[in-house]
Amino acid sequence: MPSVPQLYDTQGKNRPRQGGGRTLWTLFLGGVLALQLWSVGSLSSYALVLSDSYARHEELQTSLRDAELRLQSLQNATRDCESGQRDRADHAAAAERRLEDLQLRFDMLQDENTWLNQTAAAKEAALMNEQATRLSLEGSVQSLKEQMSLMQGQLVTAQQQQGTLHSGRHKHH
Repeated sequence: MPSVPQLYDTQGKNRPRQGGGRTLWTLFLGGVLALQLWSVGSLSSYALVLSDSYARHEELQTSLRDAELRLQSLQNATRDCESGQRDRADHAAAAERRLEDLQLRFDMLQDENTWLNQTAAAKEAALMNEQATRLSLEGSVQSLKEQMSLMQGQLVTAQQQQGTLHSGRHKHH
């Protein structure tokens, strides 16, 4: 039933419109269009954020690869360092053993040198003793020679005296 203002409407301003379904359809399509525009805007924003995230992900991947390379390099350097340290420890141990060997050799040579010095001192003392004995014997020999010479002289004298005596006896007989 028409409303009161519609009944008195002489110019048709308040008359129900014909084609009211079309307005509704237009409004519906406008709403769908607005929703699609909003969705496209949201998807564009999401696409920008996703693109930024992808770029950031690439940067992080690059940083991660660089960090892995540096870590590998540090691990290699550490291994080289450990290897060098083991080599130095081996060289130090070998040098220590060599030093101990040299110290033992030095001690042996020092003992041998002491023994040789004692032997040389003993031989020198024996030689000096032998020289003293030789000099004493030479003195004794010299003294004996002098005594023999003296005795020989006395013998000659005695023989001469005896010869004189013998020749004097022959004269008396």
